[in-house]
Amino acid sequence: MRHFTSLLPALLLFISINLSATEESSAISEKESTDLLSVTVVTANRATLRTTTTIRGEIESGQTPQVAAKIAGEVESLLVDEGAIVKTGDLLATLDSEPFAIALSKVEADIDRLAVVLKNQQRNLERVRQQKAQDLTAEDKLDDAETAVKLTRAELVSAAVRQREARYQLTHTRILSPINGRVQQRMISLGDFVTVGKPLLQLIDDALLRARLYLPASLQNSVKIGSELRLQQAGDQVTARVTHIRPMLQNQTRSLQLIASLSNQAAWRAGSAVTATLLLTEHPEVVTVPLQTVVLRPVGPVVYEVKEGVAYARPVVTGIRDQGLVEIISGLDAGAVVVDEGASFLSDRSRVEIRTTEERSAVNGSPAL
Repeated sequence: MRHFTSLLPALLLFISINLSATEESSAISEKESTDLLSVTVVTANRATLRTTTTIRGEIESGQTPQVAAKIAGEVESLLVDEGAIVKTGDLLATLDSEPFAIALSKVEADIDRLAVVLKNQQRNLERVRQQKAQDLTAEDKLDDAETAVKLTRAELVSAAVRQREARYQLTHTRILSPINGRVQQRMISLGDFVTVGKPLLQLIDDALLRARLYLPASLQNSVKIGSELRLQQAGDQVTARVTHIRPMLQNQTRSLQLIASLSNQAAWRAGSAVTATLLLTEHPEVVTVPLQTVVLRPVGPVVYEVKEGVAYARPVVTGIRDQGLVEIISGLDAGAVVVDEGASFLSDRSRVEIRTTEERSAVNGSPAL
């Protein structure tokens, strides 16, 4: 008993040393575990990036002819009204044709009369020539006969021109549609007397449209004929290209006017507003990473490439951005594994622990898909 009592202090010291060693080992292990930063990673891929801008404008009809009177006359019939669908050559209205029909008949009668006169004069000229050949008539008689024939021929030419004019006027008593489209506006009524050049009907071609768009002057050097556009209106989207660019800026807004022609597949109406996404630049098949993987450090933009559990800082030169991706011009190759979530907490050669998709979803409080 006395011997056990003498060994008790040594036994207690031994137990205390073992407990301290165990606690120290556990602390070291826990410190090493906490030194690993938990991150997620993505792979640098190749993709086509674009820069765009959104501009506004309005839809116009591709053709808006204003049908006008080519002759003066009274409106005799009106066959269409506003909103009517018309085709090229359709009869739209008629003017009183009676005065022009009478004028044509008079000219044709004059032509018939002159033809008879000319025939008689030619026979007379032949007789006078025969008489002159036999010295049976004076020289002036022959001159008079030849002159009479020439004058009548000239009158026939003039009458033929008047006949063409009368036919032209009679033809244009029928007002025909010059295009396929719709009647936008009617400016006449039955019984109106119209003069030459008076607008009768406004037509629009709603199958072929134009988008007139307004680009800020600061971007004028980024657009050219053929630049791609995505036009949006009421949930519909149409792809088109710039077909015309006005040379001068608009006075009030100092904007450049772009025009894009398009077929009306979405049944848009002329006069309606439209929004367009204009393609400014396109970089095909460049190295890209998500925007959040690039962090700013004193040396400039940096991504952290992960190799064997270590994150290495890679200074990079960035380019354009598109839909959450950024172009890497230099400093990183396609296929490299870089830190996504957690990049802002790293420094060069930090040791990292890669979280899986399931672990990341658990941290964010949502189930993995």
